[in-house]
Amino acid sequence: MLRSRRRLLLWIVGLIASIVFISRTAYVVANRRADSRALASLERAMTSLEHPESPLSLEGNRKILIVQHVRGKRIDMASELSHKLYAKAWGYRHKTTGGNYCGRNVHGSFNKVYTDADTIVSDPSVAIHVLLPPENTTPEPLLLGSQDHNGFNAGVFLIRVHPTMLQFLEDLISDTKLPGKLSDQHYMGFRLRTQPKYSDHFYEIPKQWLNAYWIDELGRKPWRPMLHVHLVNWLSESVSWRPMIRQATRISKDAKEAYSKSYNVNGNVPNSIFGFELLPQYAMTGVSAEKWWKQAQNGVRKMRFLDENGEGSRIDGDQYNEDRSFVLSLGPPAMLAVVADYRGGDDTLLPSGRDLHDTARARLVTRANIDQSKTTTTTMRLSSLLGLAGALLPAALAANPGREHWAELAAKSKNGIITLDSESYEDILSGDRDYGVLVELTALGAQYKCNPCHEFEPVYQELAKSWQRVPKDARDHYFIAELDFADGQSVYQKLQLNTAPTVFYHPPNKGERASKERKQYDLNRAGLGLPNLHSFVKSTTPVSFEIYRPMSPWPFIITPFLIGAAGYVLYATSDFWIPVAQSRIFWGVLSIIAVTIWTSGYMWNRIKGAPYVTAGPNGQVNWIAQGYGNQYGLETQVVAVLYASLAGAVVILTTLIPAQANTNKQRVGVLLWVALIVVLYSFLIRLFKIKNGGYPFGLF
Repeated sequence: MLRSRRRLLLWIVGLIASIVFISRTAYVVANRRADSRALASLERAMTSLEHPESPLSLEGNRKILIVQHVRGKRIDMASELSHKLYAKAWGYRHKTTGGNYCGRNVHGSFNKVYTDADTIVSDPSVAIHVLLPPENTTPEPLLLGSQDHNGFNAGVFLIRVHPTMLQFLEDLISDTKLPGKLSDQHYMGFRLRTQPKYSDHFYEIPKQWLNAYWIDELGRKPWRPMLHVHLVNWLSESVSWRPMIRQATRISKDAKEAYSKSYNVNGNVPNSIFGFELLPQYAMTGVSAEKWWKQAQNGVRKMRFLDENGEGSRIDGDQYNEDRSFVLSLGPPAMLAVVADYRGGDDTLLPSGRDLHDTARARLVTRANIDQSKTTTTTMRLSSLLGLAGALLPAALAANPGREHWAELAAKSKNGIITLDSESYEDILSGDRDYGVLVELTALGAQYKCNPCHEFEPVYQELAKSWQRVPKDARDHYFIAELDFADGQSVYQKLQLNTAPTVFYHPPNKGERASKERKQYDLNRAGLGLPNLHSFVKSTTPVSFEIYRPMSPWPFIITPFLIGAAGYVLYATSDFWIPVAQSRIFWGVLSIIAVTIWTSGYMWNRIKGAPYVTAGPNGQVNWIAQGYGNQYGLETQVVAVLYASLAGAVVILTTLIPAQANTNKQRVGVLLWVALIVVLYSFLIRLFKIKNGGYPFGLF
């Protein structure tokens, strides 16, 4: 009895666990589908905004780079997409990293936004560049933090690449005496507390600019407008980000409507690429930022929310924004809360940045070798700071990636083509190169309506796949790349190109095959076909190669199947088609039709493309062409009808009439059909005489 109860209890527990598991799985699947739908709606809304015909240029905004650390959680998908679309809309650049290095950056594009993966761009109409500090701000703003009780652990902080800040990062990375309880971002605050040379360049900007917290799915506090919404800790799991995505989608649709209205009213193309510049919050944001920076204060005396260790003071949320009335007085509250970044540039950063980079790396290695007991905890604590340094220091170094880098990208590509943008286009062609580069400049976006681009794309891919099969030693000295207009408008402007596709070959500038002459493949003369392109490329590659066409097994499967199926159909329908094939009437009718078509001039019309009819000088319709060497379509049809009628009359006269048993019927039939033949033939002669006026004969 006891065993039976235990078994029953186990069955009940198992059933409940199964129901919970199935319900949880269904809930997760439904949530993921809803997430995907929300993201798809945002992507459709924002990708439909671009207006390439706009005169506005956003190339200057490429100095701003948003660096984002991702961790592989579900929210990262929404976060990365919202940042990417936002960066594209304003001409910024976007990099992601999951480890210690977030990607290199060319010198001159050195402004960084460091943001966590649990941040969402909920208002893409608020631009970063309009919130930049004025160039004459003193002391110079180099580090921006948020008025937040979490201190630097609020999810977003801003660092400008500058010798002072590079030294600051180097100190953080190489310090072997970190307070044990401090996290990496809190340690930044601790350093600022203890080193005034850095804190003098720190500004604690309004929280509404830098970051905000989503309150609930129904709305937000009216004094917390948002661009980036930080879903910190448990909020990232318990608060849905779909309302934020829906808000961004709605604002994107408003931008598209504003662009359309401006275009219709003014009759010209608005000075806007995505339409966000036409929304009121764009202008209000700039005005508010200008007013705030006039009264901005710097230094640790403004770091009200960091204790002596650099940690957040954890005060009440309504207290930590004590100057919110001042912020509200700058303008309507629906426009701030932005991750800001700021401009600048100095060529002297190059040597300084390289020295700092080497020193920091050396100290890290030395520390790891000397103090093995602290290696694990210290490395974990500093991992994200090292990643940030990896984002900032290469910007100052501006070192070009070598041949190995491009060989790795080509090997990872599915079709062997390296996808470029304006920055990587310059990188792959700059410096000393012992490799050649074949570049196709194309425009595959639907908005460009470039049919030749889409027709040429599979040809170019087939060529690249064939080149992938050559030995690695030769393959790594010749790269095939592609630059789309959407990712490289500045390159098109630099090369003064107004057509696509265009193919250039850039030879190596050092080594045995070095040359300074760039070659262009003449698509107008050679066409879009593969043979001519292959001949051109083969003349530039270090080794000869042939187009690889993989053998498909389908012809060997389908052909026998079709033959067998056809044989079976013929066998199954033999009772029907064999009598037809043996019928003299069938072949006779078929022969008359064929002879009539060929003798009437049908093939001549098809070859020469003769017109059906023509108009005369007085507006009349001419359907008979004069002379022996020409004819019209209608003329051919009339002649074919006469030929067919004459042939039919002769057949009836020779087959049906003799079969009549009544002699009177035979006699009448002979007279009628002979008369018909004479009349039809007289019409035929008459047409011939009209066509050739010198013909002397006729019947009637």
